[in-house]
Amino acid sequence: MSPRDAIRAAVGNLATASWFFPSLAKAIHRWRGVQMPAPRSVFIGRNVVIDNRCPELVSVGRDVWLTQGVIVLAHSHCSQLQRAVHGMTETRAPVVIEDGVFVGAGSIVLPGVRLGRGCYIGAGSVVNRDIAAGMLAVGNPCREVRPLEPARCDSQFAQQPGNAR
Repeated sequence: MSPRDAIRAAVGNLATASWFFPSLAKAIHRWRGVQMPAPRSVFIGRNVVIDNRCPELVSVGRDVWLTQGVIVLAHSHCSQLQRAVHGMTETRAPVVIEDGVFVGAGSIVLPGVRLGRGCYIGAGSVVNRDIAAGMLAVGNPCREVRPLEPARCDSQFAQQPGNAR
């Protein structure tokens, strides 16, 4: 591991440990190279890991929720033995999390994935492919289940007893 990679990993661990002070955690992630144009609108929960090796390949949009224990990876790694015996290679690919995405607790987002605008990833999912905008997706491997329903009109909410404005 190069000195630069070691520093990135250490600072990434600091960002992960700073979940209780969200502004600091987001500032550290941005300093590391994570693309986050509107950090004030992003929620990063406890023990969220954003790739420690290639943070500059991760893009997080506006109004995004990365809940407890989410892992976002923009690279894969392999051992010397795996390279020699199986011909495996490392992969580096961007991860794009578009505006309004919710990623449930314990989910893993793998390299090369795009999470479409407003999609919802259920807890514990392993996302290994792109998810279209506005979709509910869950599972291991993560699969699109159905489109999300449009929000109910405010007037319907206001008409319910106890919801007067």
